Amino acid sequence: MQPDLAVHPDEVVAVIDFLEASTRLSEFDVHVAGDLKGWHAPEKWIIVQTTGGSFEGKRTAISQLDLNVYAPSKPLAAKIARTAAADLRSMANYTTSDIVIIRAEPSWPADITDPINSNPRYVFDLNLWIRPN
Repeated sequence: MQPDLAVHPDEVVAVIDFLEASTRLSEFDVHVAGDLKGWHAPEKWIIVQTTGGSFEGKRTAISQLDLNVYAPSKPLAAKIARTAAADLRSMANYTTSDIVIIRAEPSWPADITDPINSNPRYVFDLNLWIRPN
């Protein structure tokens, strides 16, 4: 039976699982999720959301994700974001039961701290070349 080539696995779950298993991020005791449900400032969180993407051939997708990092201070948010981006660069060949990461390219984190409430936030993009496993 041929797999359905139009259906791709959930890359958000794969990124969350990858970051939760990161030994480098474990020192920050940061929560990784797909939304902000339950977040309260100044908790440390990384939010992973899909923002778009494209297809390359029949089985390979190039997913674009947005990662937002919240922390009690700008220096800590920056350090968590840079650590997460560095870890994600090594995500190539990461495999779960339904996904294979072929290539991972994060951007450099940018400070987009909220000017109204001053909640520190850094954001970066992540392009993932993925295929079903």
